[in-house]
Amino acid sequence: MKESFELSPIGFLHTDAHEKYTCPRQPMADLGPTEGLLELKEGLNLEQALDDLEGFSHIWLVGIFDRAEHWKPKIRPPRGYRKVGCLASRSPHRPNPISLSLVPLVTIEGRKVWIGHHDLLDGTPILDIKPYIDAYDRLEGTRSGWTDRVDDPKKELQISALAQEQFNWLSREGLDLLSLIRPTLTLRSKPGPNNRIKPMSALGDNVFQLAVKSWRVNFESNDVSILILSIKTGYLPEVITGEVDCPWDDLPLHIKFLASFGH
Repeated sequence: MKESFELSPIGFLHTDAHEKYTCPRQPMADLGPTEGLLELKEGLNLEQALDDLEGFSHIWLVGIFDRAEHWKPKIRPPRGYRKVGCLASRSPHRPNPISLSLVPLVTIEGRKVWIGHHDLLDGTPILDIKPYIDAYDRLEGTRSGWTDRVDDPKKELQISALAQEQFNWLSREGLDLLSLIRPTLTLRSKPGPNNRIKPMSALGDNVFQLAVKSWRVNFESNDVSILILSIKTGYLPEVITGEVDCPWDDLPLHIKFLASFGH
């Protein structure tokens, strides 16, 4: 029996999603990247391999979690707040970091395959494409294991007048911060390991702060909705004043933001 196999990508995905928190945990129609372009390699006759695929509404993409650096037998998933077996999860940190995504097929042109909402990062290597076939892939009477016992519903996202003004200001400056935070807040709004959310007890029992790059987003959460209260800079005062060097190039934007909205 063969013990190992060598696999090569047939193409790479191009998308605006560069950080893992910009993607939902699974492809979802109202979260994460709205489109992507899979460009297949030249010289492999893959144009012919794509013949007859365009008649399918959805496809399975088999890829590689190329930014997953390690794996553990037990992981703490975004939902559930307890550890489960790695193979009972969709974690990218697996013995073999293989991804499997069901995505809408938009159109095909030569070696280029355009897809709809997805959960993959820019540059993801794709190993294979398979068509979604309703008669075989949709099953009745299935069970979803530990996820059936998780009471962690998707919440309605609301935005205060101040936060909306701040989002609009940042958008005009070229930063779509709302798109970056939406997948995290609507699917998991409680503090947990590695999700960059912490309680802000001084502001209220149900007030939390989400860290996204160099920005901080204060929000209030209840059982059914999330209210984004305001956006703050994540830089310390001594960085803003220039007393401490800043290694990142977005400091001027933060200074301009503070001039408009204060600390």
